Parts: sequence; C-alpha cells; structure tokens
Amino acid sequence: MSISDNKRVVALASVMGLAFAGIVYFGITKQQEYSAAEAELTDINDRIEGYKAQEPTPTKQNIQILNQAKQDVTAVSKDMTAAFDKYAKFCTGQPRVTPQEFQKQLLADIAAVRTLAADKKVPLARFAEDLGMVSYKTKTPTENEVPFLAFQHKAVQRVVEDIVNSAPASMEKVYCEDLPEDASLDNKKPAEYLPLRFQVAFEAKRGTIPAVINKIMEDKEFFLMITGIAVEGTQSLPPVSGYTPPATAAEVQGDDLTGGDAEGGNTPAAAPPARAIAAQLTGKADETAHVHMTFQVLYFNPKDSKKK
Repeated sequence: MSISDNKRVVALASVMGLAFAGIVYFGITKQQEYSAAEAELTDINDRIEGYKAQEPTPTKQNIQILNQAKQDVTAVSKDMTAAFDKYAKFCTGQPRVTPQEFQKQLLADIAAVRTLAADKKVPLARFAEDLGMVSYKTKTPTENEVPFLAFQHKAVQRVVEDIVNSAPASMEKVYCEDLPEDASLDNKKPAEYLPLRFQVAFEAKRGTIPAVINKIMEDKEFFLMITGIAVEGTQSLPPVSGYTPPATAAEVQGDDLTGGDAEGGNTPAAAPPARAIAAQLTGKADETAHVHMTFQVLYFNPKDSKKK
C-alpha cells in the first residue's frame, strides 16, 4: 500500500475525533492511534516539502537530514500498513457462503441476540430485534450480494452485542444501509476496500456511554468508524427558576467602628451572604440519554477479486 493510500485511510479515521468530542473521556483507541500517526506523517511530509522549497545545498548535513526524513516516512508507513493489513486479512479470510446459508445464519444470529438481550434484561424494540436486515429473513439475497451482506451483518451483530453487554436501558433501532454500487463480484476493477454503512440507536445512562464507544472502537477484527453521533437527554428540564435579588447593602455591611460590645470592643461584623452556586440540571452521569450512532465498516476486496 502506498503512502498516499495510507494517508487516505488515516484521514477517514481521524474524522472520528470530532465525533468523540465531549463524550469520550480518556483511553487509546485505534482511531486515536491513526490520528497520531497521521499528525506525525504530516509533520514529516511538511519538513520534506520545506527542504524541497529551500533547495538546500548538497552538504553532508543536509543529506543526513533528508535521509533521516525518508527513514521516518518509511517507518511510519510500515507500521500503519501492518496495522491496516490485520483488518484486511480478517475480512478476506471470511468463508464464502451461499445465499441460503447466509439466510440461515442470519436467523440464528437474530435469535442469539434476542437471547442475549433477555439475559441482560435489555428490551429490544421492533426496529432493533432483526439487526437491520428484516427483509432478508424472507427474501434470499443474490449471490453477488452475499459476501458484502454477510460481512456487514457480522459487524452489526458485533456492535449490537457490545452495546447490549453494557446493559443499556433499551435497544431502540438497528438499520443497515443499502450496499454501495461498487459492491459487486462482477466489478472488473474493484476498489481495495468499500465502506458498508449502518446505524444504531439505544438509551443508556450517560455515564456509561464513553465505555460503550471505546469498547466498539477497540475491536481488533472489524475496521469500524463512527461517522456520526448524537446524544440527547430524555428527561424534561424544569422551567426557569424564580429570580432571587442580590444581597442588599445592609446585608453586606462592614464593621461598626463607632459601636462597642460589653467589654468596649467592636461589634462583630455580620456574616456575608452565602454565594449562589448553579445547580447542574442536565448531563449527569446517571441521567438516561438517547444515543444515535452512524457507522462505517470497511470491507476489503480479496487481492484475486478480479477473477471472480
């Protein structure tokens, strides 16, 4: 894989940083690792471009600097390619199944997820219980669609199981988007990888959401990317609180220098008024929130896909 290919993949992964803002706490995920690698690669590339623009004289020192930059680029590219290839190898290593076998496996997986949800006491809404593939419970897909649908389904099942295992308040929706136009075994020039998209929605305690997201993004087999996320509290906020006027001058008076106590001293100053502190009304860790997430999972075409 060329460096430009790597940079294109990393660019997709780095977008995830925006989706996590304000929700994910700490913890290294593969997306963050890719973002760090992208920043390092960009810095190295900028330095090389700077050297080219300056047209440095071919001194011994400049040659050493350029050689070091080349080695840095090679090392980063090698590490990124090795990490990326793990996901490609898992994808291309999946067994090929017939349309009938896929349908049978789908029904078995739907039953397995229902059992898991029952064990965890997680309600499955009507739009979630069929894992986004309700039409294929009765309709047999074409042979051309099966490899892509099977991989998409397994990725969806993995995400749903991760969410259900976190014991959310409920599982509300699972939706699988249509396959991309390039997803065809007859494609003479298939792309190296294709994004397969799906969506999930669930309700959970706000404080558990970061752990759920990190669990999904730490998957070592599916190259999953969160392309969008929305979190909305389910409780209604109270109306605006009544107005409380600030303390009057009499309440904030200082020492009375003319007065005296029984022993001739100054009268103690009145205690200052208590400061009003804003009360948190939303965003609490134990608040139930509705979460809607959109995903992409990368399907990697086999190297010999041209002959299929």
